[in-house]
Order: sequence, then C-alpha cells, then structure tokens
Amino acid sequence: MSIPAWLTGLTVEVSPVQPLLAQLPVALHREALLRRGFALRSEGATSYIVCGTVQRGEDNCGYFEPSALTHEIPTGRLTIVGGVRER
Repeated sequence: MSIPAWLTGLTVEVSPVQPLLAQLPVALHREALLRRGFALRSEGATSYIVCGTVQRGEDNCGYFEPSALTHEIPTGRLTIVGGVRER
C-alpha cells in the first residue's frame, strides 16, 4: 500500500491499530501495538500508518518549490537538501 503523492485536503485522524495488524507482518505486531495508528484521507482515498507520533508543518510553498521542511529527504538515488535535488 502506498500513500498518494498528491495530497489535496489532507485529513489525519487517530485510528485503532488492532484492525491494521492484518496488513502487517506478524513479526511487527507486538511493536505496532505499542504505537499509534493514523488514517490519512485525501480526495476520497484513505491510507493508514502506524507510528509513534505525527507532526504538522506548513511552508506555504508550491509542490515543486524549495522548502525548509525538506532539508534532507532521501528519494532513491537523489537526496533533497535544502529543497534542492542533489545527485
């Protein structure tokens, strides 16, 4: 399962972890039960994540504009540093 790349009108809600266990490998069940589940809803699509916490940040930039929020995000063979792609 993947989260859509284009998130318009994103809503994040707390979701119980127990129903999500069927989607996870058995080896991760114990750890997942110690975490929180969240539902991400955007444009009629719902995705779920299990993590310790969710934080919100906003920069008011366009989707492809450089952002201080993407200071170092690895993207395959590229890394986004300071909002600029480097090879």
